[in-house]
Amino acid sequence: KNPLDNIRNSDSIDKVMLNGRLYDAQTMNQIFPDIVARDKFYFEH
Repeated sequence: KNPLDNIRNSDSIDKVMLNGRLYDAQTMNQIFPDIVARDKFYFEH
């Protein structure tokens, strides 16, 4: 499903590519080229 066709399709995004790095869309942990857990956001305790 293409989120550009319908914004509601963004719920089905599984992975995100940014600057050559691949992230899990649910956790935003980096999964390629290295596995890296993301830091907490400032609003997370």
